[in-house]
Amino acid sequence: VIGIIIVLIGVVGAYLVSYGFKFTSGEPTNNVPTKTSTSSAKQATPAAQKDETADWKVFTGDAFLPGESGSTKVSFKYPEDYNVSRDEYSRIFLKNFPAGWGPQNSGEMALYIGILESEESVDSIIKGYNGSSSSLSLGGKKAQRFTHTTSSDKTVNYLVRDIGKNNWGFEFRCVFMPVDSKSLSGLCDQMASTFKFLD
Repeated sequence: VIGIIIVLIGVVGAYLVSYGFKFTSGEPTNNVPTKTSTSSAKQATPAAQKDETADWKVFTGDAFLPGESGSTKVSFKYPEDYNVSRDEYSRIFLKNFPAGWGPQNSGEMALYIGILESEESVDSIIKGYNGSSSSLSLGGKKAQRFTHTTSSDKTVNYLVRDIGKNNWGFEFRCVFMPVDSKSLSGLCDQMASTFKFLD
């Protein structure tokens, strides 16, 4: 009888070990490994991913030098809740707030888009920034993305040293509140990703 009990305990124990069951606190737990994705898994193609900018408005027009003494044609997409106008320097100006030239409240963002007179203009802007920098492109032109943070707002600026026309530089600058808003930083990057130089 004792031999039969020992054999039954051995069979049950072997079954539990071979099928990955483990007893903790008197409760059985299934430890059978599950399949995990690997780096060889295929990524969704861009066509399969939802285009979050599909319903956005499109701006097509001139970006000016200050004083409108020169221009280049550009195009980009922007969300419906942004208003487009020109600022006091003739730059393309977008905002999602009712009044003023810069964000005053959390969730507000302003964009300033325009030509810079020279590479020196780009350098003088860069000297004032205190954040990170990365190389990328804006509208097919070699650019750098800079960040700058103050106590009240954050700037993300795409700067192009030379757009291939009259040695002009270019900026696509977003200023938003609060400084740690990942959604507004991401929105700025999305708009920049739709930007094109047309001449």
